[in-house]
Amino acid sequence: MTSAAVEMERLVRLAASPTVPGEQVPHAISRAARRLGFTKGRVQSFWYGKARNPSPEEIETARKVAIQHARDLELFRDEQRRAFEILERIEARLAALDQAPPVPPPPSVRPVDERQTGAGGE
Repeated sequence: MTSAAVEMERLVRLAASPTVPGEQVPHAISRAARRLGFTKGRVQSFWYGKARNPSPEEIETARKVAIQHARDLELFRDEQRRAFEILERIEARLAALDQAPPVPPPPSVRPVDERQTGAGGE
């Protein structure tokens, strides 16, 4: 297998990532084909190492998709990290509130007496 064919096999599999545990290969191939803009048959031939001579255009397209995919994953990971940091701060604040003594209501708020409102079924 040529080095270009080996690279394309790797790039096609990268374009299909992330895979879900238990996912069938045809689903991953279809996802890679959509992302690359190639036919499923062409992607399948790269996936299984049957395509011997990928064109320079195919290699360039797959490289560009791989670079964009890596950037997207890094952005997602950054957002996920920030979200977890926010959740940790919220949990810490809630824990601090649980440990704080109860705050009495302000003096202007009085409990409602049913006798004063006329409620109570008399």
